[in-house]
Amino acid sequence: MTLSCGKVVDPSPVHISHDQYPDQLVPKESTEQHTSSNENRTHAIATTDADSEAEAGSGTGAYKTEDVVSNAQDERSANTLSPEQHVFEDAFQNQAATGNRLPTHEPNMPDLVTSIRGMYRILDLINEQGSGGLVDKVIISQESLGKFMNDLQPGSYISITKVDFAVLDNIGVKPIGIYGSKTEIIRFLESVDAVGNATAHALRAETSQSLSAVRPVLRSGLYILRVPQGGVEDGAEVLYAIYWPEDTTWEYNPPSTAERNRVTFMRYLTKIADQLVALISDDDAGKIIWKGDDDDVAPHDLDEDEDEDDRMFIFKVTKLHEQEENVTSRPGWTIEVPSFPSSPPPNISDNFASLPCLIHGEERQGLLHAVFVPARRISKALDEVFTESRLRSLIKDKSFRLDHDISVASIEILLSLGLVERAPAASKAYRSRVDEIQCRAKESGTAQEKQIQTKLKENADRLQRALRDMCIQHIIRKYPAVDPLSLAEPSTQDSSDSTDVGTQHGHGTILSAEQVVLPLTIVCVDALDDLSKLHPGIRDVLADAEKDHQWQSVRTPQMKKYKERILLLDFMFQDLGNAHATRDEMAELINAVINQGDTKTMAEVVKSSDGSNQSFFAKTLSFFFGTDVAKDRITQAENYAADVSYAVFLSSLDSIVEREPLLFDAALETKRLAHETLKRNVNTQMHKLMARIQKLQEDALKPQIWHDVNSQRDHDIELARTEFVQAVYDSFVSTTGRTFYLINTVTKASRYISFHSWAVSGSSEEYSESALRYTIRPILLTEEDGNRLKLDPSFIPTPRVPSYAAASFELPLEKHISHIQALPNNRCLLIVDDRRSTVKVYLEPLLSLAHALEHHNAEKKLLSREKIGEQCIFAFNEAKRMLAVLGISQAEHRVELHIFVFDENYTTLKGLGSAVKLNPWYDNAVTITHATFVCGSEELALVDDRARVRIFSIVTQQFRPAFQQLDSVPDAIYSSPDGACLLSLHTVAGTSVMRVYHWSTFGSSGGISVGLNELNTNDCVVTSLCRRTNVHVVSLDADSGRCASLALDITRKATEFAFRGEKEGVAQSTQTEAARNCFLDCHVDVWRRFPVISAIRRQTISSSSRRKSRTLVCVTSLDQAAYAPYFANCISSFEKATQKPTGTELSGIEATALRYEAFASRTDLGGDVSCFRAGEWLADILCLIPIQIAVARENRFIPIKDGVFSNDLERSLLGADVARIIDSLSIGEQSVGKSFALNHLVDTSFAGSAMRTTEGVWMSVAPLDDMIIVALDFEGMSSSDLEALGQTTLRVGVHSIERSAQEDTLLVLFNTAISNLSNDWGALSQTMTAHRAQLLLTLLPNALAFGATEVTPEFEPLKDLDTNILITEPDTTSRFFVTELIDREGMIQRDDALATVIRSWHNFAKRPEIPEQEWIEDLTSFLDRTVEKRIGAVQEWISMNTKRCPADHADMQSLQRAARSMIIDLKSNVQVCTLQCAECQLSCILRRHHEGGHSCQTSHKCLLNCEYEERDVEPCGLPAGHPGTHICHITAHLCGKPCELRVTNLTTDIYVIRDNARSSVNYANGCVPMGTIYTPCKGRRCICVAPGLCYIETTPQSVEATFTGRHETFQYTKCLNASNV
Repeated sequence: MTLSCGKVVDPSPVHISHDQYPDQLVPKESTEQHTSSNENRTHAIATTDADSEAEAGSGTGAYKTEDVVSNAQDERSANTLSPEQHVFEDAFQNQAATGNRLPTHEPNMPDLVTSIRGMYRILDLINEQGSGGLVDKVIISQESLGKFMNDLQPGSYISITKVDFAVLDNIGVKPIGIYGSKTEIIRFLESVDAVGNATAHALRAETSQSLSAVRPVLRSGLYILRVPQGGVEDGAEVLYAIYWPEDTTWEYNPPSTAERNRVTFMRYLTKIADQLVALISDDDAGKIIWKGDDDDVAPHDLDEDEDEDDRMFIFKVTKLHEQEENVTSRPGWTIEVPSFPSSPPPNISDNFASLPCLIHGEERQGLLHAVFVPARRISKALDEVFTESRLRSLIKDKSFRLDHDISVASIEILLSLGLVERAPAASKAYRSRVDEIQCRAKESGTAQEKQIQTKLKENADRLQRALRDMCIQHIIRKYPAVDPLSLAEPSTQDSSDSTDVGTQHGHGTILSAEQVVLPLTIVCVDALDDLSKLHPGIRDVLADAEKDHQWQSVRTPQMKKYKERILLLDFMFQDLGNAHATRDEMAELINAVINQGDTKTMAEVVKSSDGSNQSFFAKTLSFFFGTDVAKDRITQAENYAADVSYAVFLSSLDSIVEREPLLFDAALETKRLAHETLKRNVNTQMHKLMARIQKLQEDALKPQIWHDVNSQRDHDIELARTEFVQAVYDSFVSTTGRTFYLINTVTKASRYISFHSWAVSGSSEEYSESALRYTIRPILLTEEDGNRLKLDPSFIPTPRVPSYAAASFELPLEKHISHIQALPNNRCLLIVDDRRSTVKVYLEPLLSLAHALEHHNAEKKLLSREKIGEQCIFAFNEAKRMLAVLGISQAEHRVELHIFVFDENYTTLKGLGSAVKLNPWYDNAVTITHATFVCGSEELALVDDRARVRIFSIVTQQFRPAFQQLDSVPDAIYSSPDGACLLSLHTVAGTSVMRVYHWSTFGSSGGISVGLNELNTNDCVVTSLCRRTNVHVVSLDADSGRCASLALDITRKATEFAFRGEKEGVAQSTQTEAARNCFLDCHVDVWRRFPVISAIRRQTISSSSRRKSRTLVCVTSLDQAAYAPYFANCISSFEKATQKPTGTELSGIEATALRYEAFASRTDLGGDVSCFRAGEWLADILCLIPIQIAVARENRFIPIKDGVFSNDLERSLLGADVARIIDSLSIGEQSVGKSFALNHLVDTSFAGSAMRTTEGVWMSVAPLDDMIIVALDFEGMSSSDLEALGQTTLRVGVHSIERSAQEDTLLVLFNTAISNLSNDWGALSQTMTAHRAQLLLTLLPNALAFGATEVTPEFEPLKDLDTNILITEPDTTSRFFVTELIDREGMIQRDDALATVIRSWHNFAKRPEIPEQEWIEDLTSFLDRTVEKRIGAVQEWISMNTKRCPADHADMQSLQRAARSMIIDLKSNVQVCTLQCAECQLSCILRRHHEGGHSCQTSHKCLLNCEYEERDVEPCGLPAGHPGTHICHITAHLCGKPCELRVTNLTTDIYVIRDNARSSVNYANGCVPMGTIYTPCKGRRCICVAPGLCYIETTPQSVEATFTGRHETFQYTKCLNASNV
């Protein structure tokens, strides 16, 4: 029995909802029910018994089941069906109702697990082909286990590699292990209402192997039972882990396979549950031997060597017996075979009429059946890499079409590879049109670029004015005293060069110069705002200009001079006070200070003056420098001048001049210098900004131009592509070809494949004619039967017909199978006749047979009918690999014998000499009817129509002189596989008779008659089992579905001798019979094979689990007092004999025994049961089961999927990704204890198989706190292999007897590769880094789009791939569009994704209530925040999963680049347009650079109510987003006459209130009284509200201004409104 983690499909249990659980753990009849503390919890428990529904609905503790059986099933009569038939039908009906398929290893076996409520199969026992025959293998029943997990915690199980153990840890479980007699286990199931009467009857029925194919059975395995009475105690659910045994499990001399299976399952049971219950029936208890004949002999005492004084033995040759030629028969085996589907063709062929039938073989046998397959077209997806020559050949000769959606790039590749020659006219026209489109697009783009440049030049003046006005605005804001007119354009100044004389316009309104400049500034600034909306980069340029204070500064040396000296003079004049000085003296002082050196400071100017000068200036200086106080004042003046800003200085000039008018000229000069400096700076900054803005406009407009041009180009090329595909759609379709291709895409293949290769995708369609699909089902022996048959030739085995070993192939109806023969090593000889001209010979492994038939020239030999004749008889000698073809030509009266021989590897079939003409030995009137080889020799027996058997020697090419005359022409002849005799089958008076003729007395004896009993002789073969001497006549009765055999004991004339010692033959009656109790001894077997305490212990069960003392309760009616002492003696004997470390593991087990009634009445079992977290408990079970990952077979290294052999995975790669791996590799000779050592090192369960040694490669894991230990157990190697690995062996010349040298080499290479990987941590790190980078790159699009690694079938959130810890970064639930997923089926499109995100915004519905600009800004902010959340989560996910990988690794850097590129694309996909909607005043919220017109995605109507209606609520009739007052209709409350306030750049008119408007009309917000006279609105911008209605802002505006006259300067506030513009 081998162990594996495989997938066996179990039907899904039916859910049962119940609210109450009894308190006890066992039978229902002894306890009362009570309400569970967890009443809302629902347990999913399976049921399918038809009769159990009635019991559940009427008895105590009844609960409701779902009806899964149709009404027709319920109407069946109980009187017409036996209980077994009831269950048989129930099992099949339940499987059909639940939609589940049966296990693949036994396809026709009804499974009783579906009839047991609450039963889940955890470990299953299956048969699989091993090197020595069929072996037992334990696998995990994945579907049933997954069902159990999901019933415990919904959604916890997705697949065997995707289990949420953390969620399962929230549930507590209390497992109780149950094993023992089948009858007692059934009694227990009945007591807990798990089975009904019919199911219990079926379980009690003997599940004979010969009837297992049709009778419902419960396969041996480990099961979990959940029952309503189990209840929930202390927050944990009580579960029963039940070991369902085989029929021979508890026999005292069981078959070795059953004994090994028992040890393996008991190992798992003792690991799953700490508390065990052994249910022992009275029959089994009565067979227990408590002590031997000698009371002092304890069970399991080891035999000690006894010293013998006499070690000399005397041998002599003894005649054993003498035998004569004879044949006797005895009954053989009988098995049920699967039913064969029947689907005859319209014209039944000879082959089909004789099917199903047996396949003959000297050592192997099989079944052959066929079904009719009508003519069909087989379509399959095409995704292959074509070499350039192969693709050219397809384009040139094959039948294909171009898919309607084929890309332009794919068409170009096909044209370059020969499509032009296949369709020259259409290809030439297509290319010409594409070239024309490309040229036209280039010319259009260039022309539009020139237009853009011209337009920018045309708008340069307007842009220049706007920029100048903006700069002036910044200057005025910083220097309020500066006259804006001095900075404006000359034309503006010329039109209003007087500050006190205005210009009269229109109806007489007078506009001052300031009144003209200010509105123009407003218009220009608004124009820049509009331009910034079109090009957001302009806003940054303008913001940078505003922050740049350098160009806004008036600081120059001259300005600094005037600032310091004017402030000094002002300071001085204030200190002088009312000093008597003439104006000339004051002027002299001012002139002296102002006109001193330009670079001198104020102190230097004062100190440089001549103190002897008696001028007013000199006196003043003397006054200031006469005392220390004066000097301090000068210092204060200097500091004051340094602290005063130029803006304050310029603003204070008027005040200074007012105090001292003599400073007027100096102040005027200062203002002039300031104006000149600022004007120069404005001009410089204006040109600089203008250059940058024009560059931004070009950079923004050119890509848009080329985007539009390329879009139009692509559109035109797409039209050309569509027309081309349509034109050549049927041009490449050929009616003669059998294969048709539909080409969708053609791309350059990966650089890792070949430089000149192409990846082609699409579909292919192959026409297949009507055919017969043949299926070969080998008849196999289990390894146990094979071993017993080798030891005991009289043993009758029970063969199996496993479905997994079946192989199928198809042949057209016109082809005929002339010969088929099963060969060793799973090979098959097949000879196919086309009935016309050729005969093909194939010899292949079963799995390769179909491939060989499908491909041309794959046959081993092609025979021509012209050479061999129109009739052929075939015979094959397996021992000599020799094929005989007897060709008969009736027309030419020619009989020839052709001999062919295979090489040792069966790769070639060559003729042996020339054909032998048999005409000299047969006249023309004789016809040869049968031919067969004498097994083991190069002689051929031929039977003619005169009932004569002659033997032809291929070596001498002569017939034996003697021949055997038969009574009649036989129906068939056979050569016994042991080479002893010839068997002929005759029909005499309607009865089949077989006669046997020994070759040694051929021609001189009359033969021996053999009775065939009731064998069906219409289809029978003679073959051997295990050994050629074990001869069986096997027959098939397809009608009854039975395959039976008759064993033949064939003896030859011989005398046997043997060496016999004198001490041999002495009876061993003096030996004592040891005590035995298999129900307790099985624990000792487990301790011996597996560790009690291993060196490294798994740490899947945490310390927080509530463990209880281990107990063993034996439930029996006999000898209760003997169990505890016996078990204690077992422990002490084991510890003494093995010296294994046991600690207190065994001595701490408490063994007790009690009657079933006492066991059933106990209510305290739940309190003494260990409590585990369900996730940890299940993880420990999974880690306990080793998995077979590979096997070497048929000179191939075959990977195994889920521990079960799979043809589809034979060439796939296997790998695992764990956080930290320690590989425990073992390799050595066979049977030296490698598995035993690994088990005791890391607590694994290797070598739990029925094979003598480990086969292939097995893997097991042992999780620790900081690592996962991965243990690999390899099949034993031969000595030569080990020497190649550099290992020392104790024995030389020992080779693997099961495998070939090539298979040994394959295992050695695999072991070496794994060893190098585990030792070279650098290579491992690099490999894991590359693997991790590739994995993250594959998952990255999903992560950015959905915030998950997978969406279907289950949502997998972002988490650490090593620890399954979810990321902590907050994420959004929004789903975004990612370009990499554009081709994924069902993926949301770009525009739809953005619209969905926008609609998820909480303010989306409040758009009418919020100002549009504010709403758009909030929306943009929301989108930015949302996408940043997703980006942050994905970045944390990448960081979390790459923290152990080197950042400078090429694959890591490639991952980061790809992530940055995808993030940029993600951000661009959530940017909205924000331009004005084409239908209303709202902003467009489509994606940026969208196609088509702008749309706000609303109804384009204002949703608010009219403000003029006081009583009736009327909706506003204006477009959405309009400014101003809401109005239901422009003619309802307005006069409808055009307004003269018309703006040049607007095309609509302005209306004012009609003369009959209601008195309650509100005149605010642009609704002005009629009759008011207005001037043309040159300086104001009117906003269009609707066709015929504009909005004018009338709110008064205040402007601070400064008047500077000849004699005085003052500031004032100027108010402006629409009525005086």
